[in-house]
Amino acid sequence: MRYGICFLMAAMLVLSSSCKGPAQEPTKPPEPVQRETAVDASSQRPAPEAPPILVQYADAVLSIGNLLQAQALSFPDIEEKYAVARPHIEGIDSLHQTSYAKEIPTALASIKAGESAEVNNHIVTKGLQHVTVLTIQGLLDKLIAADGEDAKKLIADIKTAYTAIEPTFKRRDETVYAGKPTLAPAAEAALAALESAQTKPALASAAMEFSTLLSKTYVLSILFEMKGIEEFCGSKTPDPAQCAVKRTEAGMYYRIMQPAVAKKDKKADAAIDKMIHSEHAVPKYASARDHLAKALTFTAKDLTF
Repeated sequence: MRYGICFLMAAMLVLSSSCKGPAQEPTKPPEPVQRETAVDASSQRPAPEAPPILVQYADAVLSIGNLLQAQALSFPDIEEKYAVARPHIEGIDSLHQTSYAKEIPTALASIKAGESAEVNNHIVTKGLQHVTVLTIQGLLDKLIAADGEDAKKLIADIKTAYTAIEPTFKRRDETVYAGKPTLAPAAEAALAALESAQTKPALASAAMEFSTLLSKTYVLSILFEMKGIEEFCGSKTPDPAQCAVKRTEAGMYYRIMQPAVAKKDKKADAAIDKMIHSEHAVPKYASARDHLAKALTFTAKDLTF
């Protein structure tokens, strides 16, 4: 999986080099240095809408999350919404060698059968979040090289996909920032900056800001759940059921960031993976925070709560 921090740094290097001389693209001849308009400022047409399949997918993801929180589960409704989301999930599986088109229905069947319902609930909802993050990162990849109407369409797609994971940004504001709106409004500001960008450097800067917020939100989510593992698995009176739930939550969130961590620091990846998944390991929040900060170029202060 390609993560925003890595590909955007590369993109900024390309942009930086274009300011020093002619652009060197293998498929295009060199052009004179100039400020390129990323979005046509003279166009008064409304922003294009995201493609129907992505709109339907995002709506289905939100609906599944809400339906799974209901006291009385309506499996026909859940299955109907999953059927809407499935084509997009299968497409992401094909691109990224994930297996959510199999994992999610299996988890839903287990919930329906009353088997480890809470654990399987998190496999479904956080698996859908992973699919959505992969979707957004793919769109950001394309956005770096786009301009004009193509850029507008990609930004519309990114905004649509973000709606499917916005609840996680708001939950982290509640759990990490004591209810103070922080991550969610910052994401909205970054998306607004994407829409208003008039040059490729401005577009790349806004995209980097959004990608960094995306990564930070999921790193904080990993750490929040690892605190739960420490509490429920490592206390003098451990709670095995809640310990299993927290390991599942942390593990699903870590899937989202693991490729980026492993690429930068294999030892950190191995240490974090062991903390989450080993039945005999009880993670220490500070240790996990320091490993993640080092691997993903955050500071410990960025991830302290």
